[in-house]
Amino acid sequence: MKKIHVPLVLICIQLTIVTILMNGDASAQDIKGSYWRIKKKDASVIIVKKMKFVRLDTLFLSVQDTNVKLPVDAVVSITKVRKGKEVRGAAIGAAVGFGVGSSFTLFMDMSSGEHSYFGAGGDALLGGLIFSIPGALAGGITGSLIKQEKEYDIETWTTNEKIVLITRYCEED
Repeated sequence: MKKIHVPLVLICIQLTIVTILMNGDASAQDIKGSYWRIKKKDASVIIVKKMKFVRLDTLFLSVQDTNVKLPVDAVVSITKVRKGKEVRGAAIGAAVGFGVGSSFTLFMDMSSGEHSYFGAGGDALLGGLIFSIPGALAGGITGSLIKQEKEYDIETWTTNEKIVLITRYCEED
């Protein structure tokens, strides 16, 4: 009976750690999901969720619910930043943790010859569930940190080339 209390305590500790980490402070400038980073000739950077449209030689943006006009010639580079997927990472981490945990627990039970009153299968299931929690946590954190960036250095491009490229990505999610 004592073997059951230790895993329950571990699960409670792990759930507490997950809750604390998931409620961490988020930066006010942190944009969830994908976004565009637009670098201007004066070295300033504008970060937007979407580029709205190009009319003549002006790029129209929506920056924090404010419409902004930016001359296309003032743009030096545009970068599409795609943030990772927390849910996918957590699911993969949980699956790997479950597999490792159940295999490890089953191996340990078989080598020691002792089982709880759940039996070898129950112990393997419990071990898999316990290991899946840190696996999901590690996978979710990893998935949220991975970013994919596609940068276009357009400083030397003509105005028409810039317009064609930027128009292609306007209103894209």
